[in-house]
Amino acid sequence: MRKRFRSLMLTCTAILALFTVSCDTLNTLENLGNNDFFNPSTLENTPDYVLSVHRVVKYPRGESELEKELPTLTGGKIYINVNSEIHSRNFIKVVAVPRRDNPETFDLQVTLDRRGKMLWGNLSIAYRGETLALVIDGILYRQFKPRMLPEDAETVLIDGPFDRNTAMTVAKNSEKNYKIFNPK
Repeated sequence: MRKRFRSLMLTCTAILALFTVSCDTLNTLENLGNNDFFNPSTLENTPDYVLSVHRVVKYPRGESELEKELPTLTGGKIYINVNSEIHSRNFIKVVAVPRRDNPETFDLQVTLDRRGKMLWGNLSIAYRGETLALVIDGILYRQFKPRMLPEDAETVLIDGPFDRNTAMTVAKNSEKNYKIFNPK
């Protein structure tokens, strides 16, 4: 009788444990709001597809704190200055603009804040004719030559080509990122 009771208790405990675990695994994102360990607002306050523009270092000096090696899409490597010239914190809004030569690829039209206009103006003069690195979330996406920013312009065009997914996702996240980097 004791063996039977012990066996029954072990079976009930196992079933209860299995049921509890399976219920936890079926929780959806909506139900996680009641969980003390999950804060859904962290998803809203996490920047995604953050753009930054960096100077390309042609002759690295091995200064590990200032220079960083990045792999390229073609399998090569470039070095960049880790201090960005301009960043998503200065991009109020990004719009994906289809390219004339291929409407399946895009340029990025960036609306700059006041500080961003000054930074872009400085970098377009300082690096005129030079190639800069466009980094998205810490990964080298492409290299480009910056356009000059006219005095009264609110936007600047970053020449692509950008694929549809990347351009649309950068555009979709740009205003959220700006708010995260510039809280009121």
